[in-house]
Amino acid sequence: MKINDEVKIKDNNKVKNDPHLEDRALIIIAENNYKGVITKIVDGIHFVGFKNDLVWVTQGFKTNEIEVV
Repeated sequence: MKINDEVKIKDNNKVKNDPHLEDRALIIIAENNYKGVITKIVDGIHFVGFKNDLVWVTQGFKTNEIEVV
C-alpha cells in the first residue's frame, strides 16, 4: 500500500466500537462506506483520509486493518 491508494477498512465493527473515535468522525467514515485515501505513512501506520462536502477526517490504521480497493 502506498500514498494515494484508495483503501477500505476490513472490520467496520472495530471502528464503530472504537472508544477514542469521536461520533462525528464515525459518521463521516460511515458516509464514505468505510473507504478512504492513504494520505501519509509513518512507522507502519497508514493515515487514511475520509471526507464529505465540509469536513476531512484522518484516522491511522495498521496494514492488517485496511485493504486496497
